[in-house]
Amino acid sequence: MDEAARGGSAAKRELAWCVADPHLTRDDPVLGLFKRFLGGFSSEGPGTLVILGDLFASWIALPGALAPYQTDVLEDLRAIKEAGREVIFIIGNRDYFVESLDPRPFSFAGERWDLAIPTVGRIRFEHGDLINTSDHNYQRWRVFSRSEAVKRVVAALPGKWQASLARRAEKALEPTNRAYKDYSPLPELERWANGVKADGCSTAVVGHFHEDKTVAAAGLQVHFAPQFRGIGPFLSVNAGGVIERVEWEPQNGGSVSTVK
Repeated sequence: MDEAARGGSAAKRELAWCVADPHLTRDDPVLGLFKRFLGGFSSEGPGTLVILGDLFASWIALPGALAPYQTDVLEDLRAIKEAGREVIFIIGNRDYFVESLDPRPFSFAGERWDLAIPTVGRIRFEHGDLINTSDHNYQRWRVFSRSEAVKRVVAALPGKWQASLARRAEKALEPTNRAYKDYSPLPELERWANGVKADGCSTAVVGHFHEDKTVAAAGLQVHFAPQFRGIGPFLSVNAGGVIERVEWEPQNGGSVSTVK
């Protein structure tokens, strides 16, 4: 996946890699794949890594709640940041209190982030769970569960209780999440796209829905990022604004990419 293989011109120079929804768990075979991906990014990736949320299957990012495998992944990300790369984390529906991590493994952690490309424009990165405003139960839960009051209560609990609470909360929301992921929220997508365009963006990249497609909504090009499982698909963004789908460990060996 060197620059010569990708064309080598200034317009084709890679700016960012984007990975979505790994949902990593303890003893997960994808855990090793993701760590190999991070190692590859460290050695041959561009200046920015964007994680579109849901890094772990269930995650309360408070010190007492972190499992050893989570700490291990965060140390890899922290090393990437300390080596001078940007590590952008977009908070997903499974990610709680990420801003409390200390020392911070991310250059930025928030609900949205824009990549500005000269002569091309701005690309918006979001998780995607806020697109479907029809899911009123989830929208209310999201506001409540991330409030400062809830954070103080959870932070006061023993670590094992924090981890147990995260698992129970995700299990309780699972039927709602599944139903609204399967539903394609076209009217809501149009409204959301209008808002992103009003912010000055011409392209957007979202995860959450675990799809692998590109659609046009309200004149905005929206890339739905594939879930990072199996062969490790992710997206590469170059200086020409082109977004490619890349397979980190394709079954036929070697890394390949196809323009989306």
